[in-house]
Amino acid sequence: MNPKIASRTYKDFDEPISDENERIICNFLIDVLEKELKKYESSRINTLDFKKIELPGKPGEIINLNSHEDLIHVKDPDYRNMLHICIDE
Repeated sequence: MNPKIASRTYKDFDEPISDENERIICNFLIDVLEKELKKYESSRINTLDFKKIELPGKPGEIINLNSHEDLIHVKDPDYRNMLHICIDE
């Protein structure tokens, strides 16, 4: 641990940071969030069982995975519950 940093309190950070540093921090945070979103979307796609989320009577078409209402088409209750949790996340 760095003792110079560990000894600081919130009062040490009362001064505003420069616009340039704020921009750098914001860009860093946006970059990190975009990378996390890509990892989430990739793992979500890799774990989907497309046979279980097909629309009835429409082979190849899947339900809207962002809508709780469309989950009624998923016959497997455990899989439906898992999709509910994913939407809520």
